[in-house]
Amino acid sequence: MPDIASIANGSVGPIHKAAAVGRSNEMKSTGNVPTADAQVRSDRVEVSEFASWLQTIRQMPSTRAEKVDAVRAAIDAGSYETPEKYEQAIDGLLEDLQS
Repeated sequence: MPDIASIANGSVGPIHKAAAVGRSNEMKSTGNVPTADAQVRSDRVEVSEFASWLQTIRQMPSTRAEKVDAVRAAIDAGSYETPEKYEQAIDGLLEDLQS
């Protein structure tokens, strides 16, 4: 079988044939545990930084429609867009994402 380690810049290892489910023939006939040829592998999970951010966003409280409507009205009227409010919004967003 071909080695696919070159896919995705080597992040994928070589292909190995999976062992059959259940007891091996060696164990059935002799009752011995398979030799050191059998590799023990454990499962693992890696969570990306992006997935962590998504989880944080999912845990945030729901939006309040009346506040959103009030801000939209202020933006439409031209009274909302100030540098201080932009800084406050950015700081709040970054704080929410980092906690």
